[in-house]
Amino acid sequence: MSTRLATGADLPTLASVLGEAFADYPWTRWTLPGDGRLARLTEIQGVYLAHAAAHGGRVWTTPELDAVAVLIPTSLPDPSPEVGERIVALHGDGWQRLVEHEVAIGPRRPEADWLLATVGVDPAQQGRGLGTTVLEAALADLGDARVLLETSSEANVRLYERLGFRVVEQVESAGPDVWIMLR
Repeated sequence: MSTRLATGADLPTLASVLGEAFADYPWTRWTLPGDGRLARLTEIQGVYLAHAAAHGGRVWTTPELDAVAVLIPTSLPDPSPEVGERIVALHGDGWQRLVEHEVAIGPRRPEADWLLATVGVDPAQQGRGLGTTVLEAALADLGDARVLLETSSEANVRLYERLGFRVVEQVESAGPDVWIMLR
């Protein structure tokens, strides 16, 4: 399977892939409660993808655009105030949960060069190794750089360990548990 860096024209499709991939993810259900979750999630993913791509992030995908891995430098600037307001509005009642998470988790994060922001696969294509493929390409591109990630899926912990990550801390929270991992 081949991979490539995404282009700007790819981002709307990849936002849809991420929306579908994370529609039922425990973290997403907790931080995006209420009606219209898929549409809001897809828009949020589009905003994040555009921001990452505009500020030195690396968005890896397959030629078919059915898998995506997004890595962002830890020095990524905050979105503009207008974009930030849109993100808050899209999260609705879940925004306060994100703020509380950041207050609790932020100080526990180890120093790193990059953050694995997300990796997702079109649900119709899951189980074929596409997520691992784009993630391996993305990590290879970064060489020996330190990469941080957070996951709220225990099954994902094993996948990330196979790719060289180690658990730094498992954090219990008001929502799903979170594993902080570093490579």
